[in-house]
Amino acid sequence: MRKNEMEGLPTKTEGEQFSLHTRPSKRGDVFYAQFRRDDGKWSTAKSTHVRIPKGKDGPRAMREALIRATAWAQAYVDGGQVVTRERATFAGFAAGFFDSEGQWAREKRRRGHRLSSDQCERHARSVKNHLEPFFGRMRIANIDDEQILRFQEKLENEGLAGGTINRVTVALRLVLKAAYRKKMMRRMPIVEAVSEKDHKRRGVYLPQEIRSLFKLEWPDRRCYIANLTAAATGMRAGEVVALRESDVLEEVLKVEHTWNPRFGLGPTKTGRVRIVPITSRVHDELAQLIRENPRQGENRFVFYSMKPDRPMDQREATEALYVALAEIGIDEKARKARGLDFHAWRHTFNSLLIDRRVPLQAVQSVTGHLTDEMTQRYYHLGGESGAGIRQIAESLFVEEKKPVGTGRKDKKVEAARKAPGK
Repeated sequence: MRKNEMEGLPTKTEGEQFSLHTRPSKRGDVFYAQFRRDDGKWSTAKSTHVRIPKGKDGPRAMREALIRATAWAQAYVDGGQVVTRERATFAGFAAGFFDSEGQWAREKRRRGHRLSSDQCERHARSVKNHLEPFFGRMRIANIDDEQILRFQEKLENEGLAGGTINRVTVALRLVLKAAYRKKMMRRMPIVEAVSEKDHKRRGVYLPQEIRSLFKLEWPDRRCYIANLTAAATGMRAGEVVALRESDVLEEVLKVEHTWNPRFGLGPTKTGRVRIVPITSRVHDELAQLIRENPRQGENRFVFYSMKPDRPMDQREATEALYVALAEIGIDEKARKARGLDFHAWRHTFNSLLIDRRVPLQAVQSVTGHLTDEMTQRYYHLGGESGAGIRQIAESLFVEEKKPVGTGRKDKKVEAARKAPGK
C-alpha cells in the first residue's frame, strides 16, 4: 500500500499500544502489527493475516482490511502480554536453569527460601529426562495448556508414578513461570499436579510384623539399629545415617543433619533442627554401636563405614530390611504391593502418633513436617487414646498380653471344645 493511500486511516491506537503497516506480497499487501513493549520499544512485526487482494486496493477495500487488522491487533493486546523473545526454545531457556548457583537458585535464596543442591539436582534431572525430550524444540511462547496435558498423559502412559509426574510438573511450572515473568509468553499456562490418588502410597508395618522383625538376628548390627531407630522415631533414612555421637543424648536425639551420597552432610529437609524422644532400648543400642565404632571423636558418625568421612550407605539398611521381611514371610511381591520400604517406618510412626491422639503440633515437632496437610497425608490408621511419645514408641516392641479368662463363660467354651465331634 502506498503511503498516500494510508493517509486518513488510523494506523495507531490510542496510547500507541500497537502500530500497523503493510508489506507487499504476490497476492496483495498484508497488514503487520508491532506492539509497544514495557521498555517503550516496539516488538518485531507480526502478520495479522489480513490481506488487501490485488486488483481490489481501492479506498473502501483498504479501509475494510485496516478495520479487520486493527481488530486482530487489539485482540492480541487483550489476550496477554507482548512477547519479547518469540523464537526462544524451551531447551535454550531451560539450559542451566536449575544450576545450584544459577539465577533461579540465587533469587530463591535471596527471598529467604531454603534450597539444597539436591533439590536443584532433582529439578535438573526432570528437565533432562522428561521435559527436554518433549518440549525441547518448541518455542517457549507457544507452549499452552493443551500441550501440558498431553505431556502429563504421556508420562502416565509410560507408567510413571503420580509423585514422579508431579515432581516433573513442578520443574515445568518453575521454568514457565520464569519465562512468563521475562515476557517470553503471552500468558501463564495452567500447570496443575496430577490427582492426589495417583501418588505412590507407602504402607505401614503391623505391630506383630514389627516385633517379629526385631526379634530376628540381623547379619549387620548397624542395619538392625538403623531400622530400629527409624521405627521408633520416624526419622528419614538420610537423617538416621547422618547421626553423630554428639547427637545421641540420654533420652533424645538431636536431628540436625541429613546425609546425601552425592552432596554429603547437609541440613534436614526442612532446614530445622529438632529434638526427638527415644526409648531406652534405642538409646542403649546406639550407645553400644558408638562403643564399637573404630573411629574417634564426638563428630564421628554413629553408623560408621569403611571410610572415616562417610557414614554407611543407607541402601545397606534398606536391603537388610528386605531380607528380614522375607524371613518373616513378606516376599518381594507382597512387599511391593503393600509399599513397604525403609521410608514406611516414617509413615508407621506418624500414623501411630496420630492414632494415639497426639496433637498435630507435637507430631510435627518430632517428625519434622511443616504443615498439617503433610502430617495428615502420612496418616493410615484408626483411633485410640494414648500417652507420651516415648511410651507410644516403646509399645511398638512390647508383646501384647493375651487376656486370661477365668469366668464361667470360659469354662463353657472349653467344655464345648472338648465335647465329642468337636
